Amino acid sequence: MSGHADAVVQAGRVEHVRIGDQHDRRGVVALLVVVVLVVVAGVAVVWRLTREEPAPPVAPLADTDLRLKDDCTSGWVVPERGDAPVPFTTRRPVDAVLATGGEVVVTVQGQTRTSVVLQSAWVEVLSRTPARAGVYLPSACQSDVVPRFFQLDLAAASPELVPRVFEGEPLTFPFRVDEVEPEQFVITALSPDDEEVAWRLHLRWTSGATEGELVLDDRGEPFRTTGIAAARRFCLLDGGSRWQPSC
Repeated sequence: MSGHADAVVQAGRVEHVRIGDQHDRRGVVALLVVVVLVVVAGVAVVWRLTREEPAPPVAPLADTDLRLKDDCTSGWVVPERGDAPVPFTTRRPVDAVLATGGEVVVTVQGQTRTSVVLQSAWVEVLSRTPARAGVYLPSACQSDVVPRFFQLDLAAASPELVPRVFEGEPLTFPFRVDEVEPEQFVITALSPDDEEVAWRLHLRWTSGATEGELVLDDRGEPFRTTGIAAARRFCLLDGGSRWQPSC
């Protein structure tokens, strides 16, 4: 059959039907190709977006540690264990609570090159209870060592140590951190001699229009600082190798 649709002559059997000319069929095919290409491109874009890694968080990371000062003013309080000597260790003994005068060390670092500004810090006191009973294990007694900074020019004919002088900078908030420039805060925590205080540290931070707050504690538990009024004092003897009750 050929011709216009209003001039149809039907034979006994129709094998093929063609409407329009060859040019019209090419246009339909071209349109279908365009549609397929658009669909494929859209699927590729969606797949690429879903495969992209999510942007890293801006909020800074923080780590905390507890330590003693080598000045006889801090120590650990551990549960009562009789008069058996306790081997000296620089690590926290099992079930130990940091005594008044010990240090809480907080290290804060960004996760990206984007700067994060630590705007302020505040302390949340969770409880106050009587000072912890047990055994008081004091820190070692050493004189404070003040670092001295020098510059050494090895290109000189007679190299000499030249003291380096640093201009004083205010140690107060805000501080700026990123992934390559962390900040470390050393907090000497003091508690009443007859109390144990449980507390957490909060750091408020901003990064552009984003802001948040870091809650810092002792690996999921509150920091605890105790007085030593209720603890039995051991002494660090035998060259600093062990704590024992007879001083």
